[in-house]
Amino acid sequence: MWLTTAKKWADAAPLLGIKRLMLNQGALTDDSKEGVSSLWKELQDYARPKQIMISNETRGSGVPTPGGRGGAGQAPPSTAPAMPEPERLRYVWGILNECVERSGGYSNLDFGGAGRFRNQQQLHDAIKGLMSRNSGSMHIKSSPDWDIGKAVAFAESIGYQGLYTIEVNPDPAIRIVYNTILANLA
Repeated sequence: MWLTTAKKWADAAPLLGIKRLMLNQGALTDDSKEGVSSLWKELQDYARPKQIMISNETRGSGVPTPGGRGGAGQAPPSTAPAMPEPERLRYVWGILNECVERSGGYSNLDFGGAGRFRNQQQLHDAIKGLMSRNSGSMHIKSSPDWDIGKAVAFAESIGYQGLYTIEVNPDPAIRIVYNTILANLA
């Protein structure tokens, strides 16, 4: 049923001038990646002739908790199970990248808020790692752990020319992020 509905969205997208559709894959794990990749591939194969990119985004801040659905079901950074940073980052964006490669789909990097990327280098590594199959869109949030301007300048320096979708509240913060993005475009 899900795939039938998703194909209807892919059929409608060209009529609306839409080039990108994003799936909500929920929390990715080693157990879920095969099924996600399979469905994603089938949908991407269906959408490709319509010139539609099917993407998924980074979610959460580490290993999913039971019942996890994206960031909503994941433990906050302070209570997340202790694990080495490379393993935690694999859950944040590494498994997504594996699914991108297997499905022929695309990535949408969601910077996340506090806790997803704990320093500037982690965010830059994810930008670079997901760049080759990026859908041309990134979701920008603010965080005390890294600088938005540096992240935008880095993305631009390695060839990113896509959209920056601002996801912050309250409304006055949107203008701050917007101005920061503009100031750091190449």
